[in-house]
Amino acid sequence: MSSAESAASAAVRVGVVSYLNAVPLVHTLSEGDGVCILGGAPSRVADWLRDGHVDVGLVPVVELLRQPGLELISDACVGARGPVDSVLLLLRTGVEDVRSCFLDPNSRTSQILARVILRDLHGVRPQYRELDAGQAWASGSSDAVLVIGDQALKMRQGWGGSVLDLSAAWLELTGLPFVFAVWAARPGVLQRHPGLPALLERARDEGCAAVGEIAEAYGEWGELTSGDARVYLEERIRYRLAAEDRAGLDRFLELARPLVQDAESEEPCSTSG
Repeated sequence: MSSAESAASAAVRVGVVSYLNAVPLVHTLSEGDGVCILGGAPSRVADWLRDGHVDVGLVPVVELLRQPGLELISDACVGARGPVDSVLLLLRTGVEDVRSCFLDPNSRTSQILARVILRDLHGVRPQYRELDAGQAWASGSSDAVLVIGDQALKMRQGWGGSVLDLSAAWLELTGLPFVFAVWAARPGVLQRHPGLPALLERARDEGCAAVGEIAEAYGEWGELTSGDARVYLEERIRYRLAAEDRAGLDRFLELARPLVQDAESEEPCSTSG
């Protein structure tokens, strides 16, 4: 085996999320740092981690329940305290009248969060079905549609109806920030690569210092102006797991645990509560 092949085989395979809110975490992370980077939707990265296709992933926090062997390895995260603008329920009815809800398949954490908010904050238990947000809204056949990520930022700009920001609703329900995604690793990865947490946290710090550059680039090819992208990254998203954020994460995992257990014992998205 050549030295290049040996280095490639030793590289940590890192799954990253291809959404604007994750860019500051990976903006300066490169394969020259001893990592191999693969990008995808949150649910896909989670599946890669479960199947061993990657060693580490920026995954929806519900995966800490769905994959109990995972290790949370860094205080770098994607979170929010109050409105986040990119995890939304688009509503055709008043929220108390929601009887059917289509769930974006790309983030299992947001799916569980929607169920918790509708049940515990608004007292409703609609029928749920998983469907792409654009298709779901165009179908006109659901009272509420969960939309996340860059698609939510785009749809929010042109949407004139009622919107429930799920991060703002979580703050109202609990008084705590919400953590959407964390760096998690398969068992044994840190023993092989003990410097990985520091690498990820340094990348986070460098990315947060480059938010202006990231926003400017996104304004050229994304769904927001550079100014709006900068507001989103600087004023909506939190990138460090402080004590308050950990408390919010623990509270969500507590509420999510029975829903995850129920989902694992039933057909996906066939539940009514």
